Amino acid sequence: MIEWLIFAHFLSDWGLQSTWMSENKRKYFLVLFAHSIIVAGVCCIPLILFNKYLLWKFIFLLVTHLIIDKIKCLYYRDTRDNWMVYVDQIIHILLLSVVLI
Repeated sequence: MIEWLIFAHFLSDWGLQSTWMSENKRKYFLVLFAHSIIVAGVCCIPLILFNKYLLWKFIFLLVTHLIIDKIKCLYYRDTRDNWMVYVDQIIHILLLSVVLI
């Protein structure tokens, strides 16, 4: 099950995020919020399919993704900060395991 959540997360966080969204989520909260809704929604698809979905899981994924990406947007400036992308993804994956409860 975790592999489906990780796949859904990477698909939505990287594959469904346009360059425009990536650049503008730093400037506009609404863009960051929309990105977080997309990620949380796509991550809930495997939960629905495996009959593990509860509303709190969507809200948890939405809020945690929003907070983590907001922090990354505040501190990530250029390619010298690429290590932050890895830390960001590791934290997201760890939080995905919470919704398996």
